[in-house]
Amino acid sequence: MFSFLEKKAGVDEIASVLALFVLGRAPGMNDDDEFNRFAGSAGFGSIDRSLFDAERRYLRAFAIDYGTAMVFGVNDVKTNVILDAFQMHTLADVRTGKLPPDFMDSLTERFAIYAEAVNTPSAIGPHYEVARVFAEYLGSPAGSLDPFPIVPCAILFCSYIKLVTSLLKSIAIQF
Repeated sequence: MFSFLEKKAGVDEIASVLALFVLGRAPGMNDDDEFNRFAGSAGFGSIDRSLFDAERRYLRAFAIDYGTAMVFGVNDVKTNVILDAFQMHTLADVRTGKLPPDFMDSLTERFAIYAEAVNTPSAIGPHYEVARVFAEYLGSPAGSLDPFPIVPCAILFCSYIKLVTSLLKSIAIQF
């Protein structure tokens, strides 16, 4: 059982919270505020809200994968157990209609593209490369180096990484 007071949880409870994060329903989240802050700071002109919401779900899921690997290691058993449980929750969200039917296929595609971005040599770092790809999904010209739309995307991605890693580091996970 997940307990904020005892700061311990089972893998399934952690995966459940992470799945809620993808949906924007984790405790303390407000997708409307996040969208308004992002839209006000990004250099896209107007941003299609439904496109932003869809792409944000993929970015959040990638942040879970990336952040979990940062905390426990890329090929660590704990990483695999948490991500497998997260995948089961995500599949359940697809089956129940909380996520679109093609979410897993699109997520696999995004993961490959984001993983390539992470592994792209960059003087600025992998977070910037992921943000550049995210900005392209939102309508920034492909290959653009204009920092104005990329920086808010990087801030958003980094905030997701911080949320995931903070959660995983602050809870004693019962494996």
